[in-house]
Amino acid sequence: MKKLVLSLIIAGAGLLATEWQPEIRLTNNNYSDYSYWSTQRRIVVDPAGRIHVAWYVMNSGLGTYRFQIYYKRWEPGSGWTPDTMISADLYNQNLNSKHVSLACDSAGRIYAVWTSGPDDVTDDYIYLKTWSPESGWDQNSRLLSVSAPTVTKECATVTVTPDQHVHVVWLEGTAIVHREKVDTLWRLPVVIEGGSNYKAYPAVAGGPDNRVHVIWYGREGTSGYYDVFYKVRTDTVWGPTEDVSQGERHQMYPSIAVSPVTGCPHVLWQCYGAQDLVRRIVHRWRNQSGWQPADTVSGFGDTLDQEPGQIIATLDGRVHAIWSGRTAGSPVIPQIRYAERSTNGVWCPPVNVTDTVNTRERPSIASGNAEVPGNVYAVWTDYRDGNAEIYYAWATPAQGWEESSVDPESEKCRATLVRKGFESCVEVGPGVLFDITGSRVGRLEPGRNGVPQLTPGVYFLFSDRVSKQAVHRLVVVR
Repeated sequence: MKKLVLSLIIAGAGLLATEWQPEIRLTNNNYSDYSYWSTQRRIVVDPAGRIHVAWYVMNSGLGTYRFQIYYKRWEPGSGWTPDTMISADLYNQNLNSKHVSLACDSAGRIYAVWTSGPDDVTDDYIYLKTWSPESGWDQNSRLLSVSAPTVTKECATVTVTPDQHVHVVWLEGTAIVHREKVDTLWRLPVVIEGGSNYKAYPAVAGGPDNRVHVIWYGREGTSGYYDVFYKVRTDTVWGPTEDVSQGERHQMYPSIAVSPVTGCPHVLWQCYGAQDLVRRIVHRWRNQSGWQPADTVSGFGDTLDQEPGQIIATLDGRVHAIWSGRTAGSPVIPQIRYAERSTNGVWCPPVNVTDTVNTRERPSIASGNAEVPGNVYAVWTDYRDGNAEIYYAWATPAQGWEESSVDPESEKCRATLVRKGFESCVEVGPGVLFDITGSRVGRLEPGRNGVPQLTPGVYFLFSDRVSKQAVHRLVVVR
């Protein structure tokens, strides 16, 4: 017979549990819609609560120039707008456009940057286009890159600092390039990291103090493995390059966010385990004393591969990570996974946002505006419909919860398993049961529940209470 030991996690001021709403299919096309590449932001929320999403398509119906940038937004009170090609002016100039990144300023203007080129594989130019609440999208795209088209440009990414400066960073050959807009003037591009060593997938984020933070991965020195590197600009001065990951194996696909509360940068990346080569999702952050120890967000003991994701910080001081990965409940098909870091620096166990067939990948995450400071919003590429489509989901924070030191053998919280069911003298209320990987395994009601599917292990019950979300940890042992 199995024995079920219940330790209580009661409502308090500690960790927060974010509640994800059902995912929504945003596109429905007979061609492919893609949310990648790398860790560029492809979803942002403006101060008025509009949700802006951009991606690129591969549509053979467009002929030779089949790769183009598309966009849609959610308008409060009216819902989602139709898909709109925002690179149409470049399509008419016989250019493909791919790999878009978005940012928003305090006036609600949206900045989209992407790469363009004359064929399927060549990226020769970096372009920008702006949307405003008053006039919509600019008619013409603006060319930001100034070097010859023969120099490859990749991975354009954009952010806006509180002083309303627009910062665009991209990879140009083997150099990381930064270009800044001050008022109405675009300054000349500046190489912030040069040399001939391999570099890939830069990302940029602005802090509340107007500092500019840049991350990328590549090779430096004699190591044959990739590491994650970081640079920060204070005022007008770029600091030294810092090795964030310091890994023994490949460290790749970094994402960066800056806490709007503390101004500290947080970095998320895909890490190959030193011994087992399992791909995991790792987080590290920096304060004034330097980089703090890394956290394995996806679970240190996980033996199933996790794929690249993104990180964001919300106005309530929390940090959120989203990625795709495999779990015990879905060991072959990657699901969209999520974890959050509370204001006291503790990561909650990861949960699965999706639970469905076929693959999904390259999620992007955004934070809510001042009216909903704890909300997060995500989009990703999803193949559940047999075609690459864009899916969307959003989440809102529940009430806080923290673990109490309750004796599991006491009368107050003892629970027992009786003939494939359990009954407890603790009034836990109804709720949803998750395993340690974040996969939903069932639902429990008050009183006796049949749980023949539960194997020995740790489970979490999220109750349905409206005022407070109590979370109970269930440990099944033989």
